[in-house]
Amino acid sequence: MDRQKLLYALAGLALGAVISFLFANAANRRELDELRSELARARTQLQSGDPSAEPGAPQDGARVRELIAKADENPSDIAVQRRAGEEAYRYALMTGQSAVLADAVRPLKRAHESDPQNYDLLLLLGNSYLTLGLARDPQNFNEARGYYVKALEARPGDVNAHTLLGMTYFYGRPSDPEGAAREYRKALAADPRHEMALQNLASSLIATGALAEAARRIDELQQVNPSNQSIPKLREELAAARSAGGARGRE
Repeated sequence: MDRQKLLYALAGLALGAVISFLFANAANRRELDELRSELARARTQLQSGDPSAEPGAPQDGARVRELIAKADENPSDIAVQRRAGEEAYRYALMTGQSAVLADAVRPLKRAHESDPQNYDLLLLLGNSYLTLGLARDPQNFNEARGYYVKALEARPGDVNAHTLLGMTYFYGRPSDPEGAAREYRKALAADPRHEMALQNLASSLIATGALAEAARRIDELQQVNPSNQSIPKLREELAAARSAGGARGRE
C-alpha cells in the first residue's frame, strides 16, 4: 500500500475506533488504557499484511524519537519536519501512545507554517489535537477546531472535516452539542448517509432535547448500517431522556 494512503487510512480507522469507544463508554471516555486498546484494534483491522515492512514505516519508539530529534535540530528543513511529524503521528495511532502526538505536532506545525494552505497538513494537525483532546486534555479541542476551520476554507463542504469539527464542540469543556449538531448537519447536507455524522448528530440531539429528530436520525443510522455498535446505546440514551422528560413534566 502507498505510504500516504496507509497513513490516512490508519488515521481514519483510529479516529473511528475512538469515536465508537466514546459512545459505548461515555462515563469512562478518557481512560487512556481503553483508548489504547481501541487504537490497537484499529491497527489490527488495517493490517492485512505487515505495515512495518512498508518503506518508511516506523519500526519502534526509538526510531520515532530519532526522527523527532532530527527535526528539532533542523527546523528549517521542511521535508524533515513533515516526515518526522507524519511518522510520529502514524506511530502514535498504531500503538495508542497518545503522548507521542505531543511530539508530532511540533514538526507538523513547522511544516504547516511553510505551507499554510496545505490541506493534508491542516487535517493531520487537527486530527492530532483532536486525539490529544480525547485522550488527555480537553483544551486541545480548541487547537483542533482552528485547524479544521482552516481545512474547510481550503476544501469547503468536506464531509469528514465538518464531522470532526463537530466533535471538537461536543467533547469540549463545556460541551456545545448545538454547535456540534450544526457541523454534523453540514456534513449530512453533502452526504446524507455519512455514518459517523449520523451517529454523532443523534447523540448531540439527545443532549439538546431534540428527541423526535434524534429518533429519526437513529433510524436513519440503522438503515445505513444495521450493525453499527452505537445504535443500542443511542436508543438507551433516547429512552432515558424521554423518561426524564416525562418525569419532569409530572413534577
